Amino acid sequence: MSQYESNNPYSAPTESNEFSSTPTRTPIPMVFGILNILFGAFGICGLIGFGVVMLVPELNQQSEDMPFQAIQAEGPLRYIQMAGVGVGGVLTLVLVAAGVGLWRYRHWGRTLSIVYSALAVLSTIGSMGLNFYIAQNQNPPVNAQIDSESFHALMIAVTLLSGCGSLIYPVVLFIFMQLDRVKRSLT
Repeated sequence: MSQYESNNPYSAPTESNEFSSTPTRTPIPMVFGILNILFGAFGICGLIGFGVVMLVPELNQQSEDMPFQAIQAEGPLRYIQMAGVGVGGVLTLVLVAAGVGLWRYRHWGRTLSIVYSALAVLSTIGSMGLNFYIAQNQNPPVNAQIDSESFHALMIAVTLLSGCGSLIYPVVLFIFMQLDRVKRSLT
């Protein structure tokens, strides 16, 4: 019996998967496309919030709170922070565009995802280096019940944990974009 024959004379001819001309699609690109768009939306919200705090003078008053001390940097460190916000904005847009491409099963979505992954890893490593520098040169708050050495150790631990956590998604995304079944399912 051939692939087009059936015991039922009224059934339509069917093709087996072995001879099918359409490639099977794995859901992996769509899942990562949705995740890219979702994380990109979170990134846009974070960039807007950070930008408002940095640029609106009423919100950028001198504060004793630790998070605001880092944001209120002056001199070259402030320009580095502003450049970091710009790089973060570009990476966020690349992530959203990659998400749309993956969601639509396009090769360029995979390419942008790989580019995003590489740049996000480099950006995270650079950010960790900057945070190490800030942690070493920042004094504990005046009202803190912690000595300077413990404060610096705590800041370095937080930097390491947050940096390693930030590396998880770009590395996982890069690994999944290398799978053959993902490459085959994109048009």
